Amino acid sequence: MMQKIKKERGKCSSSYVKGPRYMVHDGQTCLLLFQIIEICAGRIGDSSSMINNKDNDQFIQLSCSVCDSIYRNVLFSQDKESSINKEIEWAMQELAQNLLLRSDDGTSNRMTKQTLWNIVRSSYYATHCPSYMMDRHVSK
Repeated sequence: MMQKIKKERGKCSSSYVKGPRYMVHDGQTCLLLFQIIEICAGRIGDSSSMINNKDNDQFIQLSCSVCDSIYRNVLFSQDKESSINKEIEWAMQELAQNLLLRSDDGTSNRMTKQTLWNIVRSSYYATHCPSYMMDRHVSK
C-alpha cells in the first residue's frame, strides 16, 4: 500500500507546469478583491466610504497605480528580477508612509487601509520573490 502511495506522489510531483505560478492583478481587480474582503469582514460601509472619500483618493490612486505597474511589468517581462523598478519601490514606500503616518484615521478606516495595503504588498511580494521562497513561506 505504501509503495502505491509513493508511486502516486511521484506522478503528481513530476507533472510540474512551467510558467507563472502566482497571479498578479491590475488595479481594478485589486480594488474588487479589496471590496470582497472588506464585505466578508463585515466592514461593508468602510470599504465604500473609503473609496468614495476624497481624503483617501491619494492612497487608493497610488495603490491602483502600483498594482497596474506591477501587472504591466510582469505581463511584458520574462525576468522577475527586472520586473520591479525604482518607481514601484518608491510608490510602495509612499504607500507604507501614508498608512503608518496617518494615525488620525479611525480604527476601522485604518483596518480598511491595511486590507488594501496587504493586497498591494502581496502583488509586490509575488513578483519580487522567487517561486521557491513563496512556496516556503506559504507552506509555513
